[in-house]
Amino acid sequence: MIAAPLVALALAGIAAAVPAVPPQPTATNPQCSFWQNVRDRFINEIFLGVCAQDVHSMIRISFHDAIGFSLHSDKGGGADGSMIKFQDVELNFPANEGIDFIVSFLQPFADDVGISYGDAIMFGAAVAPRLPGFVGRPDATRAAPDKTVPEPQDDLTDIFARMADAGFTPTELVHLLASHSMASQAGVDPSPPLLGAPFDSTPFDFDSQVFLEVMLQGTSFPAGGSGANLGEDESPLPGEFRLLSDRLFARDNRTACDWQANALSQSAMASNFATAFKKLSLLGQDVSKLTDCSELIGTPPPAKNAQAFFPAGTNHDMIEQACATQLFPTTLSTVAGRATPIPVVQLQDCPTCPTFKRPLVFDIVGTTTDWFTSVHAAVKAVDSKVDAEELVKAWRSGIAQRTSLSNAEGKFVEMYTAYGEVLDDLCRTRGLKWTEDVKRDLVKSWGRMKAWEDTAHGLELLRSKYVVCGLTNCRASMMIDVHKKNNMVFDLLLTSDVIHAYKPSPKMYQAALSALNLQPGEVALVAAHAYDLRAAREHGYRTIYVARDSELALEPAEELENRTKDFDLHVEGGLIHLARALGIEDDKPDLL
Repeated sequence: MIAAPLVALALAGIAAAVPAVPPQPTATNPQCSFWQNVRDRFINEIFLGVCAQDVHSMIRISFHDAIGFSLHSDKGGGADGSMIKFQDVELNFPANEGIDFIVSFLQPFADDVGISYGDAIMFGAAVAPRLPGFVGRPDATRAAPDKTVPEPQDDLTDIFARMADAGFTPTELVHLLASHSMASQAGVDPSPPLLGAPFDSTPFDFDSQVFLEVMLQGTSFPAGGSGANLGEDESPLPGEFRLLSDRLFARDNRTACDWQANALSQSAMASNFATAFKKLSLLGQDVSKLTDCSELIGTPPPAKNAQAFFPAGTNHDMIEQACATQLFPTTLSTVAGRATPIPVVQLQDCPTCPTFKRPLVFDIVGTTTDWFTSVHAAVKAVDSKVDAEELVKAWRSGIAQRTSLSNAEGKFVEMYTAYGEVLDDLCRTRGLKWTEDVKRDLVKSWGRMKAWEDTAHGLELLRSKYVVCGLTNCRASMMIDVHKKNNMVFDLLLTSDVIHAYKPSPKMYQAALSALNLQPGEVALVAAHAYDLRAAREHGYRTIYVARDSELALEPAEELENRTKDFDLHVEGGLIHLARALGIEDDKPDLL
């Protein structure tokens, strides 16, 4: 199993989201005026206005790109953008697993803005965490070699030697590890129980908590694991993940006092990290040819917690003292109560920190549109003696069975054909003598569905921060008509007649991933149907359940009981409420 890189920022949001981007500093140095626009574009186009996974990924790629530098041998060129320039080589290194998705956005961004890949990585990494920002790097001329990124199972002496070869002391390495304050693991154990397990109890805050908690005696492995993962160690809190290298750094006489100092001072930790990052960002560069545009970055906000504390279930007695020159003080506060499991980092843990990269893939019928009202009205107009509600529900159920059969047989049946075949069966079993013209008009009533009241504006809000894709079992011609009549706008619309399959066929979910050129974990499905979400989850999607009254009436009782706990996010109130949950400001609150 591939272990997580030592200074790895795993798949988690960092810090709190910023619903509205605050005013940014203005350049006084004329050489930085151009970079003021670059900064703003980073905030709006790459980070989407929030401190979330993209910021996290930027810090990770900055370390991986720069650390290939060597003072004594012919290794990489340091902070030069080789991770992008020579991605065909470097993204295949085991330690760089998962970096490809941020590269896929940074490369076209840098090309469009007109900056080097080295500046795209290092200036971008400085923007959101508000770190020193230097610009003017030339592009890389060669790829960095493999095995330059230390990993958590490596011997500490080997790690110190590799970092020394790049110009970093053990103390500076500890300062760089402040990045673990905002991280969770993904590479050591990617299985669902542990994917997203945080390194400390405050994974959305850049604070010194991780340094304190790593000093505590480990008692168990998260999720009841056996600790068989390479690079994993016992942690003090249920659900918390500890890297073996972190535990060793905190107890080794070469780094223990530096580790403890960061645990005891939030301000010193932040300052130390900024200094270490500045050095990292300049590796392999002629500083005299760079421009310091740190004035554009601004001052980072104060930490939520001014000082580290002992989480519930822990206390001072659990400190494994290793610093020989200073005892750990007894004055830190302790949270009362019993230890409770720290949940893996998911969307519901920080509803205003979007975990998803960009795309939200939407089910359409039932989730964004009310299909029931138009079909029910059409049936009732044809025959007032028929139990229209029962017939419509049976029709929908029959369509689901027919499309499932189509998937199983591998013989695609067009949706309007399925509508007609199921209606013919219902008429036959119920003794209904409706004419072909009547049945044909009833089939067309599905195309007269209207959007839910919140849909158009909700999609507008969501499209301001995300790529919004529709994925539907309906056919394209019908969906285009419905969308135009209801002012529904998607960035991409994928329909069953184009894919030649129906949800929950894997082909549907894979088609969306292929069209978006993304990995499953970077995409979320938004739907009002549990079956759809469960199928998408099997293919790696994140899941957002949006409750709709017409669909609730059709769900089995057991699905209704589980819908609030089985998915990454559960939303009542429609798409405007979803936008709000994802940290998007609404300028039309009266629609809520």
